[in-house]
Amino acid sequence: MSSTTISIAEDASSQSIASSISGIAKGPATATDEASQHLTFTTTAAQPDMFEMLPVLTFTSNEAAKLTFKTAANKFGDATVTVTLRDDGGTSNKGVDSAAQTFTISVTPSNDAPTFTVTTSELTVVEDQYSIQEYTASNFVQNVDPGPFESGVQGVSFTTSYTNTDLFSLAPKINSNTLSFRTTPDAVGESTVTIIATDNHNPPLTFERTMTIRILAKNDKPIFTVGKDLIGTELTECRGETA
Repeated sequence: MSSTTISIAEDASSQSIASSISGIAKGPATATDEASQHLTFTTTAAQPDMFEMLPVLTFTSNEAAKLTFKTAANKFGDATVTVTLRDDGGTSNKGVDSAAQTFTISVTPSNDAPTFTVTTSELTVVEDQYSIQEYTASNFVQNVDPGPFESGVQGVSFTTSYTNTDLFSLAPKINSNTLSFRTTPDAVGESTVTIIATDNHNPPLTFERTMTIRILAKNDKPIFTVGKDLIGTELTECRGETA
């Protein structure tokens, strides 16, 4: 092999490495009796679960072969691959019909975006229901995952953005997986809230979900003011006279 270790990143695409095997021969150059033999490659991986497509060698010429494989999603680490080259000359008279070598495919880990779920994507409240008392929903954000095999290694923080900002006197936010906000007095309408999860890798990756907060209108009591000219004024009864 041109190298005993092949390094690729986690979740890389299918690999096709030309001339990964070179110097292929049916035997010593002086062994002219082996010229008519046919050669075949077999490969075995000590860690087959590391692969979506196991390593395979294919001849590109009489003296070289290419290696193809694809690693499994979210898998990283080292995989030991054994390559066996076999001829069809047999083993009579203590002959040897195969030769084996090993190499390593080293998959380096890469950062995966965090994920999460929310208990609902549609939330409806009534006008002024939460204009004084703050709305809170514990465990609104659930199933927070920093990424495959990254639990306990990376942290996840949350930020929010939202439309129709005038609907809120206290912006929607996520704190310890709890959603909270306060509506503006007399506000009615809808706001699209985007919840953004960010891991603490460098550089970080993000994942977001959107939800709608809908504020329904309710009838407000009528308002009037007594005129100041009437306040403290003594009213007298007027009676009509008859002829």
